[in-house]
Amino acid sequence: MFRWFRRQLAAPRLAGQTAGEWYVLHRSSYKLDTTVWDLLAQAVLEITSREGSGTTPTCLIDVLVTDATEVARCVAAIQLSTDPSPEAETALIAALQDESELVRRTAAESLFRLGSVRGLAAVVGGSRHGHAVRTHAAFKLANLNSGEAKEALPALMVLLQYQDINWRTHLAAVAALKKIGDAAIPALVNGLHKGSPQMRKYAAIALKEMGKTPDLLPMIDEVIRKAGLSGIDEDSEMIGH
Repeated sequence: MFRWFRRQLAAPRLAGQTAGEWYVLHRSSYKLDTTVWDLLAQAVLEITSREGSGTTPTCLIDVLVTDATEVARCVAAIQLSTDPSPEAETALIAALQDESELVRRTAAESLFRLGSVRGLAAVVGGSRHGHAVRTHAAFKLANLNSGEAKEALPALMVLLQYQDINWRTHLAAVAALKKIGDAAIPALVNGLHKGSPQMRKYAAIALKEMGKTPDLLPMIDEVIRKAGLSGIDEDSEMIGH
């Protein structure tokens, strides 16, 4: 415990906050309050003053991609959650592969807040930034208009194959695939025929609810029965929670 406190005291800070504290602030509020915005502005100023450059989005993109300090990369990722430019999104997606878990998680939260299909797909399809944000991103895709999330189809199918995550996340992916509509049917049918037992189960649920593959209904019902699911209405209720 004493060593932990020593590490905390020695950890680099911006506006008095460590990288871990910035991540907690970012995650704990979907709408940053005035105090946090003031802290963020101070932290950005500390970064840009140190770098001797301006406060333009390009500067913060460079910080996120190249800065050696974990806390600076976290702050840059948070600030970029307010920048809808393709360049900022690309930098945040790249940061999902950062060596620091805190930076990866912070970047994922920022992509979730920005809410583009490309960014949400990157969050859903990745596995190194925590489970909760992947679930939230999948539900956000499911709340888009019909067909809008088509670009996220490959990532959602990857999520259905991922075993080390809870059923709510898988059912969020099912809800998003249903919303994509007809474009998702070939991938779901392939998953039903050739996927793992887990993939077959969730592909069956999605296809059953979509109701557009009547020729496959006997197979779909058999997969659902073998999975121990009592009925599609119960599964629909779980998706809604």
